Amino acid sequence: SSSLSSLSSSSSSFCEEDGSRGVDAAAESFARRMGRHVDDDSAGEPSVNAITAVIIRMERYSNNLSVQIQGNRLLWNIFDPDDIMDLDYVDILVGKTLKHLKHVMASHRNSQGLHETIGCLLSKMSRFMQIDSREAFLRIAADTMRAYSNSWIVALHGCRCFANVYARSPQTSSPLAPSSSVDGIPEIISSMETFPEHRGVQSEACAALSAICINAPPNKAKVQQLGGIDRIKSAFDLFHPNPNEDICVTTKIRACTALISLAVDPIVLSEIRAKGIITKFI
Repeated sequence: SSSLSSLSSSSSSFCEEDGSRGVDAAAESFARRMGRHVDDDSAGEPSVNAITAVIIRMERYSNNLSVQIQGNRLLWNIFDPDDIMDLDYVDILVGKTLKHLKHVMASHRNSQGLHETIGCLLSKMSRFMQIDSREAFLRIAADTMRAYSNSWIVALHGCRCFANVYARSPQTSSPLAPSSSVDGIPEIISSMETFPEHRGVQSEACAALSAICINAPPNKAKVQQLGGIDRIKSAFDLFHPNPNEDICVTTKIRACTALISLAVDPIVLSEIRAKGIITKFI
């Protein structure tokens, strides 16, 4: 394909530059060229080989922060399971990506930019996660949210990761065992507390809490214990000069859905009533 040919050409050029220009300059140049190619509509559909080529280069230069950031952006652009015929390859590529992200997060703990691009990439990948990779995937998402809790980008995409993964599970059971150490509830509620005025974060957080709690009674109790009911109520009440704006309406709907998911638990329902929240919907 033209996509693979371009990547191969860039790869060869990159190897030649490696010795003459130094790793940093050559790797960054390679990442830029690959990014420009993928952004070009004439490049054709991305392929398994193209994605693999990016991951291999990122692994080879894992200490180069520029390559990691540019590589994450590039993967966000080309990682689309609809373009891959064999779904087994999707699982393999997801596994390779998660393994690499875990490694570079440890190597570049002080880079907020890296963690933000990881959050965005995970957010997209969360739409097609397979059950075998969920535990590892959500662990990385939660680690990213804890590491850079001051970033609304990390918070928003981290919440979206949990919302998407749990929402895609069968409605008859929780996607992860109730005893799972990666429910994301502390990180999600912390994000709501850190960004109380950010409608995007509040909206995604409400969607995540709803999905996480709908089929898992222990999670409902955990949300209550961590003050999640008050946070959801605050999201519903979030002021907006134009109450009909889409994000405002979506946030209120998601807050209502989260409260409905929680209200199935009699103890949680009692607290919702005690706080006068039910009167908002009458």
